[in-house]
Amino acid sequence: MRKIIVGLIVLSFSVPAMAQKTWDGGSDGTSWDDAGNWNPDGVPTGSDDVVVNAPGTTIVGYEINTSDEFNTMDWQDGTYAGDFFFGVNPSIEMIVSGGLINTFWLQIG
Repeated sequence: MRKIIVGLIVLSFSVPAMAQKTWDGGSDGTSWDDAGNWNPDGVPTGSDDVVVNAPGTTIVGYEINTSDEFNTMDWQDGTYAGDFFFGVNPSIEMIVSGGLINTFWLQIG
């Protein structure tokens, strides 16, 4: 029994946890790659669920590649300006319910 419990504890540390990153603009207020613009601080990664609700804000990303930058994205408000590569990955979900994705380059697939 003790071996099973120890095994479950070890296994629980090996399963990656999904985290949520929410845009708060707390640093320069515009750069996607500025860790201080996210809550909790840190640039989103491929395992994060991202929420952006930034009315009147233009967020600049040099290049967002969905497979590297988020697990899911809920874009509620604000404008994104920069290159955007939306790869074909069945686990990635992007919901745009407001705002504007205003890209210089958009690649899907």
